Amino acid sequence: MTVYDAPTRDMRFVMHDLGLLDRVQALPGCEEPNGELVDAVLEEAGKLAGEALAPLNASGDRQGATLENGVVRVADGFAEVYHAYVEGGWNSIPFDPADGGQGLPWLVGVATEEMWISANNAWALCPMLTLGAADLLAEHGTPEQKATYLEKLVTGEWTGTMNLTEPQAGSDVGALRCRAEPAGDHYRLRGQKIFITWGEHDMTDNIVHMVLARTPGAPAGPGDAAAESGEAAGSLQAGGAPALSPAPRTWASVARSSSGRRGLARRARTREASVEASGDVPARPAMRTIRVEAMAWSAWMMPARA
Repeated sequence: MTVYDAPTRDMRFVMHDLGLLDRVQALPGCEEPNGELVDAVLEEAGKLAGEALAPLNASGDRQGATLENGVVRVADGFAEVYHAYVEGGWNSIPFDPADGGQGLPWLVGVATEEMWISANNAWALCPMLTLGAADLLAEHGTPEQKATYLEKLVTGEWTGTMNLTEPQAGSDVGALRCRAEPAGDHYRLRGQKIFITWGEHDMTDNIVHMVLARTPGAPAGPGDAAAESGEAAGSLQAGGAPALSPAPRTWASVARSSSGRRGLARRARTREASVEASGDVPARPAMRTIRVEAMAWSAWMMPARA
């Protein structure tokens, strides 16, 4: 059995003695957390990591995830610990209380995340990706999208993923070829995504997929002939959860099958969850677009699974 003793003493030293917490408390919106509260959070997080997550580290590797009648089953104990994690409010630590969060600084959230990852990295990748999906939506989502999805991601009731890698584009996301083509008030996605960590599992009722794709007319990416001819550009689409308006069944099944049926973090994260994603994306309100080099970021959501 893996033994993990969270370095809470070192964390307190960095936050208190080196003055990091004081500096964070000087920022707008971070005034409330005090040292006593932060210390209590760190201690309880250490207990969850050491007593619940670490014992599942080796057994989870031995058992792995399994595909059973079209459903990805996680290793024994993973779902129970995840439900306790959600019930304890751990996923919501750094988010705005208005969105279901606890309003603590990311300094505290990152410290707890270090504990989850150190105790059981395979399990921890799931909430880590969910935090990213929630943060993206909190920063750039429309009011309608936030009302539908944000609180469920913040609390961990739903989990999130990121769909970036393609067969010809790993860390070089500028070379991606997946396209998001406008079609009236919605998009049609075409392309492939692989290596979708925690893209399918049985721990929650729904999974929100953030999909990186190119939109027409944006700057070309390196090595992309279509982009160089002005036929492709960059955007980030988000998927999962009940749609703001119904999506065609054909796209829903494609999106679900794209999520790596056995892709559970370290257990089977190297499985190619390659999918030809071609279908209608649900209609959504226009979303604020943020240019980042050759990429543009936006979001859509797929319907909840029955």
